[in-house]
This record gives sequence, C-alpha cells and structure tokens, in this order.
Amino acid sequence: MKLVGNLYLPSNYKAGGKLPAIVVTGTWITVKEQMAGLYAKKLAEDGFATLAFDCRYYGESSGEPRQYESPRAKIQDIKNAITYLLLPVVDKSRIGGLGICFGAGYMASVAAQDSRLKSFATVAAWLHDPKSLKQLFGERVIQQQMQAGLTARKQYAETSIEIVPAFTTESNPLAAMTGQPIYYGNPQRGSIPEWKNQFALMSWIDWLQFDAVAIAKSHRMMVIAG
Repeated sequence: MKLVGNLYLPSNYKAGGKLPAIVVTGTWITVKEQMAGLYAKKLAEDGFATLAFDCRYYGESSGEPRQYESPRAKIQDIKNAITYLLLPVVDKSRIGGLGICFGAGYMASVAAQDSRLKSFATVAAWLHDPKSLKQLFGERVIQQQMQAGLTARKQYAETSIEIVPAFTTESNPLAAMTGQPIYYGNPQRGSIPEWKNQFALMSWIDWLQFDAVAIAKSHRMMVIAG
C-alpha cells in the first residue's frame, strides 16, 4: 500500500533541529490538498513539522476500490503516518494529531490506541455514534443507506464498484453530503482538481457502524474545550 503526503517545515527551520510534529487529517471524502493541507501549512508557520496525506483509496495514494470511506483503514493510515513522522527532524516525544470534522473521530480513535500520539486537537469535531446518527438522518434513511451499501458491496464482489456523488445540492440520501455549495461546490475552497466528487456506495456499511464515542468509556484524557 502506497500512501502519499506532503510534509511541511517552518520556513526558519535549521538543519539538525528537532521539531514538534502534527499529523493532520481532514474530514471524510477529502484529499490532502483540501482542509488538511490548509491547516498543515498554517501550523508549519507556527513552528511545527506537519504532515497532510491521502488515506488509502483517495487522491494520490493507492488502494481499491477508489473513493471508499473505511474508518478502519483511515485509522490504520493515521498510525502509518505517525510511523513516517519518526524522522530525524522530529522530536518523537512531541507528536500530536489534528482531526477536522469527521477526521476528529478517526484521530480520537488513534489517540486511544497509539501511545506515540501524545496529544490531539479537533476542529469542528464530528464524533458520531448510533444515537446521534439516528437524530441526524432518521431511522428510515439509515436503513436505506445500509441496504444500498450492502447491495453495492455484493455488486463490487461480483462485477464493479457503484459510485454516487460525494456532494450534491439535490436531495439524495445516498450521497455522502448534500446542501449548499459552500465548500465542496466552490472551486476556491473544496471543489479543487485533486478532489473527485465520488463516493463508493458500499462505504455506508462501515461508516454507519463506526462509533467514535465508545472509546471514551475506557480511556481517560484531559480535554480543553474552547
């Protein structure tokens, strides 16, 4: 499996120095050139070594099927990114993580599992569990998404992958995101050439069953909210 990322260093970095590092993960369905890259560049200006990367199935990284949102794979790839950050330029005792929107759930899971990650922060955290998903989508829509995902997985095993829009302004419960084109529909923001407006329909199976809150029952951590 090949993962591709961009490593950013402060402009005033001097060879031989050790820097605190941050691995940055954007929300679901995104690539490194979107929000993850934006935050990584800004944090590098503040003195950090930062890494924004494409998880498997997305962007320049390898993996099939393409545009497949797998929480388990993304959590593993964040761990892989931490392994990469064990560079001579990095202070290994000061590696942190930043999770943006749904990426916060992935990063929280890594923080609970991987002791190499010493701290993590979130931006607009989306930490969903089965209860919150029912409140967001409704039971009927969740059943529709799950059934469509199961059908799509069977189709992928037999013939080909089924793709739906990752974002649409139309009403489509099977698309990953719907609404106004503020980010994903704006070429100045999220609608960039590196991003494909595609979502592997079978992603719903794993995504709907991911619980970003369950780990809180067994792991203590200091939280600063603001």
